[in-house]
Amino acid sequence: KSEKKDALNVELTYAGIKSKNRSSTAMFYQDAVIDELKRIDNIPKSFLKTGGLKIYTNFDSKAQDAIDSAINKFLTNTELETAIVVMDSKTGKILGIAGGKDYNSSQFNRVTDSKRQVGSTMKPFLYYSALENGFTSTTTFTSEKTTFTFGNNKTYSPKNYGNLYANKPITLATALSYSDNIFAVKTHLFLGEESLVNFAKRLGINSNLEPIPSLALGTEEINILQMMKAYGTFASYGNKVNPHFINKVEDMNGNILYQY
Repeated sequence: KSEKKDALNVELTYAGIKSKNRSSTAMFYQDAVIDELKRIDNIPKSFLKTGGLKIYTNFDSKAQDAIDSAINKFLTNTELETAIVVMDSKTGKILGIAGGKDYNSSQFNRVTDSKRQVGSTMKPFLYYSALENGFTSTTTFTSEKTTFTFGNNKTYSPKNYGNLYANKPITLATALSYSDNIFAVKTHLFLGEESLVNFAKRLGINSNLEPIPSLALGTEEINILQMMKAYGTFASYGNKVNPHFINKVEDMNGNILYQY
């Protein structure tokens, strides 16, 4: 009894354990790691059930803290949700994600499981395809209110943001910097709608993209990781990268089962 009393009175000090998990989004990363692990063919499924794996990820706590800070600054008093990814553009290593504002409120991972319209972030793909097809940064189209007419008397009337138009010829470089919608649709139709679809696939976007006039304005839905892959190709000067969470997997004895 005296030994029990002495033991209960000992103040225990725990190493490496925080009293509170500061990040409200880090669990999204953990879920994404588990999903990726399940897709690695050379990891026996028995290991997934019995454990005994050492999983080395690309998680960066500083990146995750920066994500949380951004959410706390911009999305505290709103019902809006978010999907955020921080990736090393040279390697494709995903350093941090937020699949929503708060994992405790919603476990749906908008990084891995959702698609959204990408808007004008589609335009750089369009203009790179144009450069490959003879355009230059000084190629011009007229920016003005335009109604495009197609077969069966179908029409399409895109508008510039704020209904602002140059009402004169502008260059491709200017159209990109001002995100001119008229110039984009004219370029898209001039090249043929399949041109943008094919170029997006080359960049690693595997979403089903319809070759429609509004594709140039990002009306089709694409997953954020696919967009990261595509933009990563630009950032790494044409070298394709593959966004990934896991760097290495070992068994309990240190044998490497998987290495990215």
